[in-house]
Amino acid sequence: MKFFTLIPYYLVWHYTTGIVNYFGLWGDFIWFSYNYFSLKALVRTLFSPFKRLSTKEARGFSPGKFLGDLVVDILMRIIGFALRIVVIIIGLLVTAGVIVAGLVLLVVWAVLPWLLGFLIVAGVMAVIK
Repeated sequence: MKFFTLIPYYLVWHYTTGIVNYFGLWGDFIWFSYNYFSLKALVRTLFSPFKRLSTKEARGFSPGKFLGDLVVDILMRIIGFALRIVVIIIGLLVTAGVIVAGLVLLVVWAVLPWLLGFLIVAGVMAVIK
């Protein structure tokens, strides 16, 4: 009989403290996925050269060396831009997936006690029949 007195206390915890803790945990997962891909840093350095590769400056001016350095610099910036865009898109998709999964699990969390009660009652009714 003590089990039935526990049910109201569990439901109060489930829909107050449990929900608050759920939102905190969900926020941690969103924060992790956003920071794991360093989205803010990638957007800030979007046009930087790939792995900061560039040519070393030589003494004096040589048009051939200048044009070669310019081509290498532009090529490294294009490669860096393309790779950063791919990682940004993947990071945004993962973060969006975490948000959607959190919404789905929130619905599951809200429905679970009632579903469990329904299944218990349905099981008892099936046995009685």
